[in-house]
Amino acid sequence: MPASQQTRSKVENLANAINEGPETEHPVPYPGWVILKTSNPFVDPGDGSSEGLFLVGKQARLYQEALQALENDEAVEHLTRATLDEALDALVRDLDPTRSGKPGRSAIRQRLGQFFSDLVVPPSQFEVAFSVENINLNSESLTIGKVVFKEFTQELAQEWEFEKANGLFRKQIFEIVGLPVGIVSVEGRSVQKAAQRAQDSFDRALNTLRASVGSFTRTRTWDRELQQRRGQYRVIRETSPNTRLISTGGGPISNPIELVLMPRLVNSMNEFMGKLAPLYDGRVQGRFRDALLRSIDWIGTSITREYRDHQVVDLCTALEAVLTTMDDRRKGEAIALRSMLLSVALDQPFTDPQEVYSLYELRSRVVHGADLGVGAESDYIKLRSLAERVLLGVLELHGTQGEGPFHRPTNLIRCLEQPQRLENVLAWLDHWQDEPTRAVARFARERLGK
Repeated sequence: MPASQQTRSKVENLANAINEGPETEHPVPYPGWVILKTSNPFVDPGDGSSEGLFLVGKQARLYQEALQALENDEAVEHLTRATLDEALDALVRDLDPTRSGKPGRSAIRQRLGQFFSDLVVPPSQFEVAFSVENINLNSESLTIGKVVFKEFTQELAQEWEFEKANGLFRKQIFEIVGLPVGIVSVEGRSVQKAAQRAQDSFDRALNTLRASVGSFTRTRTWDRELQQRRGQYRVIRETSPNTRLISTGGGPISNPIELVLMPRLVNSMNEFMGKLAPLYDGRVQGRFRDALLRSIDWIGTSITREYRDHQVVDLCTALEAVLTTMDDRRKGEAIALRSMLLSVALDQPFTDPQEVYSLYELRSRVVHGADLGVGAESDYIKLRSLAERVLLGVLELHGTQGEGPFHRPTNLIRCLEQPQRLENVLAWLDHWQDEPTRAVARFARERLGK
């Protein structure tokens, strides 16, 4: 499977922007104005051949968009972000007209073709067996989508060639023999990504199994009978192009792992709790305090979710609790604008509102759309980081209010949306013509007019 058309378009847009050269005019650098240094100081040979390359404005944004698209593309899932960043860095350098002259269109196409051919490899086929707790299949076999529920018999162990395993690996894989399992067929270019994709398919099949059993009306099925879950054992084998056992869960892969509070972790926790102290010592009160505590609840709940989609919904709700009110109908625009205004008020770098708006739109796709598996791990990490920064930033801003602290979320919003601040960020937003940023700009104008 080649890279998606969306990914190719993002990389091609970057290549064209690099070939055109940097913008001669751009907004005055603002807190958060992106300046991207793509050289790696740790591998700089020191002879001037790897001098720093700086991207600002449109080029910087397109670089980030291209890197994010590559991160989320299954065709290059076997590569780390660092490797993708390095490849994209090399592409930018090769096409930079200030380094080796301005390449023609055919040269750009050829370099882009080389870029993708160097990164993309054919996928492999895998089978992943997960043990299932709280079910007795009674020798039945049941297929739900790509998942086959059956007992992992001795015969199946022979088919999977368990006897070829040695040492501890052999002992671990045989733990699954005799247990009910769900076996998922999946393809991927990375064992880890394939296993995660198989896990998602397995968990959704379990949900379907519960729903189908629960629909049986001739006898009552108690909810306590429908607590099936992914067990602690997992075995993976490659079926194509090679046939081989790869790995086993061997121990709990869905159960919690004991947290050990080491001194450095405790110090970090104490530092974080120190920033939250106003919530507990009386400095923050009323509905505003309630909103912040709700946001913390949603952030904490998101960490316990098994599905990325559910994590996306929880974290968007955490942002809503702090940055929106019941009267805000367009919450995505409100969160994108106000998170930007918060950073500006604190004279800190802001997350690109285009990215914030796009992340919030994932929530709409999860809640209202037909797609499954919308949220990616990178989306979860970005949303969680944003929710934490907004929470701490709001508390920091509250501490600057002197005799006029916030007592309700509307006080915060009124402070953020001061006319001069709205006008300043509008000057930045109006520079961009992509639809997400234009939507945020329209919302900002509406707020300025009130």
